[in-house]
Amino acid sequence: MVIEKLKRTIVYSRNVFGSSVVVLLLGMLAASCSGGGESGGPNVLPAPTPPPITFDLIYPGDRSLTDADQVSVVGRADASRLNSVTIKNGIVETAAQLDSSGNWRATDVPLIAGANSLIVELIEKNGTTTEIALADIQSSPILSNPTGALFDSTNNRVLILDPRQLLSFDLATNELEILSAPGVGTGPNLSFARHLALDGDGAILVSGFRGIQRVDSITGDRSEHILLPSGSGPISTIAQDRQLNRLFAIGFFGDLYVADLSAAPPILATTIKPLPLFGIAAGGPTDGVFVASTNSIYTINFSTIGVTRIAANTGDSEPVFLDFGNFVTPTVGIDYDNAASRLLVLGASGAVFSLDPIAQTSGLLHPPPVTTTLPASFSGLSIGNDKLWSVSQLPGDLRSIDLTTGIQSIEASSQTGGGVPPGPMLAGRYDSASERFIAIADLRVIAIDPKTGTRQHLADLQEPAPFPAPPSFFLPSGMALSQDGMRAWISDLFSQTVIEIDLANGEVRELSGPNVGVGPLPDQISGIAVDSPNSAVYLSDRFSRRIFRVDLATGQRDLIADLSATIDQSQLRSLVLDSVANRLLLNVAPLSFNSTIVPAIYALDLATFDLTMLADLTAVEPPFGETTTPGFLTPQMSLSTDGDSLYTPVGGNADIPYARIDLVRGEAFPLGTASTGAPFFVPNAIEVTPANRIFALDSTGALLIIDPETGERSIISK
Repeated sequence: MVIEKLKRTIVYSRNVFGSSVVVLLLGMLAASCSGGGESGGPNVLPAPTPPPITFDLIYPGDRSLTDADQVSVVGRADASRLNSVTIKNGIVETAAQLDSSGNWRATDVPLIAGANSLIVELIEKNGTTTEIALADIQSSPILSNPTGALFDSTNNRVLILDPRQLLSFDLATNELEILSAPGVGTGPNLSFARHLALDGDGAILVSGFRGIQRVDSITGDRSEHILLPSGSGPISTIAQDRQLNRLFAIGFFGDLYVADLSAAPPILATTIKPLPLFGIAAGGPTDGVFVASTNSIYTINFSTIGVTRIAANTGDSEPVFLDFGNFVTPTVGIDYDNAASRLLVLGASGAVFSLDPIAQTSGLLHPPPVTTTLPASFSGLSIGNDKLWSVSQLPGDLRSIDLTTGIQSIEASSQTGGGVPPGPMLAGRYDSASERFIAIADLRVIAIDPKTGTRQHLADLQEPAPFPAPPSFFLPSGMALSQDGMRAWISDLFSQTVIEIDLANGEVRELSGPNVGVGPLPDQISGIAVDSPNSAVYLSDRFSRRIFRVDLATGQRDLIADLSATIDQSQLRSLVLDSVANRLLLNVAPLSFNSTIVPAIYALDLATFDLTMLADLTAVEPPFGETTTPGFLTPQMSLSTDGDSLYTPVGGNADIPYARIDLVRGEAFPLGTASTGAPFFVPNAIEVTPANRIFALDSTGALLIIDPETGERSIISK
């Protein structure tokens, strides 16, 4: 019995203390057993217990948000030990498919509305069963980039408009519901959706780029309802006349159109009268009764910081006095208060102003909240239930302002993660050393933990400039990261500048620019890549189609390639360095309608400087000039570790946000669609890690994770 107890002590000591202690204990065992034992033979130690089996989770994130009712789960484990994998969500179990390399995938794992705690069960070939907490998935409707809100008194709800989806917030249950979106309802998808109105039969009217769609409030089915004449400008706002059942549409270039909603299909009147260019009008629809009784339309616009009255019968316009006092702020929403016979105007700061359009008097009704959000974060205004309803585009939520007290509350939100607030995500790279994502959010550099979504402030790209002086660093166009994750190099599209940031202390150094460095300057830097020894960065010049090399030690700039004659009438949108093949991969797009260049990926050999087209992108991108959604300026691409696949955001395609380019076969494939996961607005960057996890940045301030096979995506920080 003593010997058996000592044997167990040896095995434990081997695992904990190391081999030297094991040798010592073996000596003690030999001494205590000298003189023989019952068997008289040597004592055989049992085989050491193998360590618990582990796995790598590829998709989804450890914590993520999705609006789907099911999710794929993808991972990797030791193929020599693994026998089966099962994903558990409560009492529901889904078996995963395994391959010979240890990769496993469980498709269509059911999710319940709300919180889901997924568990993975790993059964080894020796029969050992291990259960491990896998991921916490929140399945809820997502406010991606809300642009407008409309109070629906008939159904006691607030309608919320995202660029590609229409949602409803029930004021009785405080529940958010998707009414219409890709995959919800039939008909053409919403595109450039900005403003809302209600038809007489309860249908919802949604303004798009140059037309108005009708959405069935029960089924979510979408149909083209009104189309503005050819040559008209983008719709900047709409206003409804409920008494006469007509709709006013105001275009960006000042044109005013009237549609008779009683006709089937609606009759669109010709332009009443060309109007002055007001800029981009914003805000929710003007109250219909007020429009009918005064025969006037009131609209605000972001650029002139004021209110404009438009005579509906003549199209004449005039400014209406609005006293902002000390609260000078862009106006972002307007609606008419029937009970008090006044116009209410919302400022981007959250301040609310009251305006009597007849007496031409105005004043501050409620000051902005003490804790302000990002600039110009509010959009649209609608009155209902003694509250003002508006949305915040960043970070994306529905807000109410109490008309009596002015207290502002967040009623519905899709925020996830924590720490510093997000901003428009423009570029970013994954740091394998620290296992975090370094991103540019507005004019800040932040670190995002992909496991928790927590955001940490690292550095500011510039000191705030006094208004209205333009900042020296204006629009980041790309990021390169050192191999140890300690330094980042960021290019700016318009200022001809490249800066270097020490991510440990936040110090910023201007590496190259009009007053720094030696050598020719690029005009518009559309992409940046760093070489493997971290000795130089490569820059692509957008319209001149030139490639530069900048020495990181001296700031010396060298023009290494001029492609203006080779790929005429084109633009360089971004670049990636393939260090194994010693080449730069270039994202090239046509410059004009007359260009014979197709959107494609090219390779520039850094030894011979020969240029070769690798893959045509027309399978995933729409023709030049036929975009249906706002596109990026400088998409940030990413190359897989084996160099066989290139991942890129897709511009202008309302249904495809990202694409994978097979560099061996020279083909482009969609990576997901509009309906495979969380909504997207403008995809700016994509990044594939050595573990084959794919992250993406959206201009709405979201960091997403993407299934590398299906393109399914969920949000891990927003």
